Amino acid sequence: MINPHDSIRCMNVLSRMYQFHYLDMSDVMKDFIEDATQLGTYRGPMFYALHNIPQDEVMLGEFFLPLEEPVADAGDELTFHSYYSIENLLGISILGQFETNTEVAYRLLIDYMTEHNLRQNTPFYHIFNVDDTMQQVSIKVGGTAEQRSIEDVWK
Repeated sequence: MINPHDSIRCMNVLSRMYQFHYLDMSDVMKDFIEDATQLGTYRGPMFYALHNIPQDEVMLGEFFLPLEEPVADAGDELTFHSYYSIENLLGISILGQFETNTEVAYRLLIDYMTEHNLRQNTPFYHIFNVDDTMQQVSIKVGGTAEQRSIEDVWK
């Protein structure tokens, strides 16, 4: 089920942009978490934004990790955000079979935007909600109302 009133709201967030082959995703995530947690205590959840449609299986992704405390100097490779907030997102959560279900979730979100005359205005965000009992990924994307001409309204 799609939540049409979703958001992302976090404090003390470190981020880094990566370009990588999709098979290297696990290594990229480990590298990012290792670097980020050297600067502060992990608070979570970790999430990333997919900034492209992968061509030749190469992804451009920005990874984010909320920390317990602010970071005075994030260095040259990491960016610190005191607040990271995006409102008016569409969201859907998936459990298990992430590769297959992610494709289904993208299709549902894109179909929802099409049916409601929304134009995508953010990258797709993937939020990892993991605990001892389950693994869940929430996928979120922003959409704004398409500007319609007066002629289209009266058709």
